[in-house]
Parts: sequence; structure tokens; C-alpha cells
Amino acid sequence: MDTWENKYKKIKELGSGTSSTCFLVQDLSGNDFVIKTCAMSDYSKWEQECKREIEITSKLADKTDRTYNIPLSELQGEVGSKYMLSSLIKGKELSRSKLNQLSEEEQTSIAKSLAQFMYQLHSQYIKQNTGSEFSSNTAAFFHNNNYHDEKEKIYKHLSPNIQDSMNTIFEAFDKDINIGRIKSTCHNDLIKDNLLYDTDKKKLGIIDFGDVAENDIYSDFANLMKMGQLGDLFTIKVINQYNKLQQKNGSNIHINAHSAKKYAIMKSFKSLKKIDKVKDEDKKIQLLKFGIYLKEYNDNKSSGLFKATNMSQNSNQNSL
Repeated sequence: MDTWENKYKKIKELGSGTSSTCFLVQDLSGNDFVIKTCAMSDYSKWEQECKREIEITSKLADKTDRTYNIPLSELQGEVGSKYMLSSLIKGKELSRSKLNQLSEEEQTSIAKSLAQFMYQLHSQYIKQNTGSEFSSNTAAFFHNNNYHDEKEKIYKHLSPNIQDSMNTIFEAFDKDINIGRIKSTCHNDLIKDNLLYDTDKKKLGIIDFGDVAENDIYSDFANLMKMGQLGDLFTIKVINQYNKLQQKNGSNIHINAHSAKKYAIMKSFKSLKKIDKVKDEDKKIQLLKFGIYLKEYNDNKSSGLFKATNMSQNSNQNSL
């Protein structure tokens, strides 16, 4: 039987999720690759996800001006037991602390590469609406109209001050005219784990395209601003570069940094939904981190940081 174990030497398991398990492997010549195998009961669905991932990355790989690295992949093996073989993207996780160790020039270069990646990915599919498809941004975010129960389960763990801050954010998020206006092809998992920086070659790599799908265009920017990710200052650099690319190519799409941040806070808040199930000590740590995260937002908002992306005279009408 044509299995990957017959062709490649397993070095180590890289990780396992709801749909796939990934391994670092070597071929007979000592070349490193990544193999993804099905971890789902529905094999055909997994195979379709892989084909979608291959299609997206192949289109991005064809961009001659590309300044970032992405894995090139193909399905191998027999029908019913295929695996996805991908090139290995070298580099270390681009954490917030790692960014702070880099020069301003390197940070700007990374921001430009990430903005280019997002622009080229999003451009594969764009759908603009004259108004929100949903009666409520919040209801759409929680995928239902009965989100109050989920909200209250988290609220009971928050201090009154943090509850007040979240009430303000919920109201602002619900009224935000930018949210829900544009759908595009999104990566949907742009977190520090999937952003690798090769310090030797000064090259940014983006991995894990398994969640690529149509989504609100703000979702990708919000993931960069989520609690524990890359931080507001760096993400605003990315947004500025992204808006320049949109403007250069005659698009009326303009990402508003404050909208992205509100979306990020909603994502960070929602991540607390399982807080009832964690140990008391871990619960205290998570709640403390969330409180610090909200304080940082309020400080940055007061300083006017989120106005940094109002670049053009037409930014108010184009801030979709």
C-alpha cells in the first residue's frame, strides 16, 4: 500500500487539530517536508479542504511580486488514504516579544510583506454590500440571535469595571458600519503560531491554510490584534501598508484600525467562553490578562492611536 510511512521518515509530530495531524518528515535525500493526514471521520470533507488549500496557495505562489513564503502542497497516496505533502517553511514564531527585538526597518519590512499577502489573498474574492447583511453585528458574530446567555456566562467572572467596558464595546461593535460590509477570501487563522520569520533570510512565512474560507474581511486583521498576538502598533503598520496597496490599485476598500480592534476584542472576549472549565489559578491568569488587554485598548484609544489609518481625504466614505 502506498502510504507516506513507506516513503518518508517521521521526525516528529508538529501538531493535531480537529481535522488534521501534521508531521515533520524527511525523504531519502534528507529534505524536510510537512505531511498532513486526516483526523476527521469524514474523509471526503477533509480531502476537499486540502484541495481548497492547494488551490489558494497555488494562486498566491504564482504572484511574481510576492515577498513572503508560503507552503506549496500536493495530495499524494491512494484513494481513501491520501495525505498532503507540503514544503517546509523555515523560521520562528513571530510573537509580539520577537517583533520588539527587531529593528524598526525589519518591522516595517515584515508589515509590508504581511500586508501584501493579505491583499493578494483577499483579492481572490471580494463581495461588497451596500449595508450589513445582518440585523445585528453582534448576533452575526455569535452566529445566533440568542447570544445573551453565552455573554452572561462570561460576564459573571468579570469585575463591574470590565463589564462596563465590554458593554461599551458591544454597543460600538453593533453600530459599526464597517463590520459586515465586505466579505473576502480570508486566512481565518492569522495568529503568531502561523507567522514564521526567518531572521537569516529576512523573510516572512505564512502557514496553515486549512481554515481559508469566505469571511468578513476584518476578521484577518482582528486576529492580528487579538489578546496575546502581535499588538496594536504593529497591526496598524500592516493596515497602513494594506490601505496603500488598495489605494494604489484603485480600490475603495479602506480598513479602519478601530473597527479591526473592536472586532479583535470581541474575538478575545469570546475565547473566554470555556473559562468555567479551567482551574481556578488558570482562570485568574486569563481574567487578569483580559483586564490588561482592555486597559491597553483604552489607553491606545485615548492616545488617538486608532486614528492613524485615516490616510486619505476620502477615508470616511471609503472606510469599509
